[in-house]
Amino acid sequence: MHASPSPEPRKAPELTLSRVFDAPRALVWKAWTRPEHLARWWGPRGFALPRCDQALRAGGAFALVMRGPDGRDYPYRGEFREVVEPERLVSVGVIHDLPGHVVETTVTFAEEGEQTRVTVHQVYSFETDATRGAREGWGQSLDRLGELLGIAGRELVATRLLDAPRDLVWRAWSEPEHLARWWGPDGFRNTFQELDFRPGGRWRFVMHGPDRTDYRNESVFVEIAPTHLIVLDHSAPRFRLAFHFADEGGGTRVTMAQRFETPEARERVRSFAEPGNEQNLRRLEAEVAAMR
Repeated sequence: MHASPSPEPRKAPELTLSRVFDAPRALVWKAWTRPEHLARWWGPRGFALPRCDQALRAGGAFALVMRGPDGRDYPYRGEFREVVEPERLVSVGVIHDLPGHVVETTVTFAEEGEQTRVTVHQVYSFETDATRGAREGWGQSLDRLGELLGIAGRELVATRLLDAPRDLVWRAWSEPEHLARWWGPDGFRNTFQELDFRPGGRWRFVMHGPDRTDYRNESVFVEIAPTHLIVLDHSAPRFRLAFHFADEGGGTRVTMAQRFETPEARERVRSFAEPGNEQNLRRLEAEVAAMR
């Protein structure tokens, strides 16, 4: 009597994607690993990243929360197994806080001339047919990363970690009595004429400089996602301004991204806009501290 052959062990589900970006590897690594940049592209279109805590080292923990357009949160927690800058990231995480739903993710960054090839490889510890959805989600995330990298030469980015919860920081931005106190560089004050805080709404105001010069401003709000994103278009000079708010280490990471139509337009204002943006965030920090 012959014993029945043992069944073949099932192969763990896997997913592999690869994308070439027209950007140097150091820049792609920076966009992938810094929370203020990660929050701007992680997840499918319409999703946000209101929480991004990570200790970027072997053995370091990470905790991300991705929020869908319907307000539902999707947590992802784990630790880094390998961090080899700027070549390789290996992590293991639990999806959606579901016990046993573990995924190992390896991301490699390879130079191809002046471009960078990113390859994402995931191995699931559980039987799933979700790789189809994961492939689509990753595809949209990588599209968003490519868009972010493509505007790198047209942006001014400032960021600050505030020692305050996100809802309080949001109030400092969205409530006119607070916004008027901190908006603008050092020494400026504001007179608001209209603040229609909704997508499509106008924001008209006058900034009064320390030399008594008045600067009229007019913007239109493009997108408002409560407590994690504000996007507006400024009329003259023309630029798009986005504020991202994300939980980090018990506080709130605020990232201010100012996007111009051309690199030349950015350079024309960079000498005063860059320090002005830093001062703006410092004044926001002071207002939040006073509110506490």
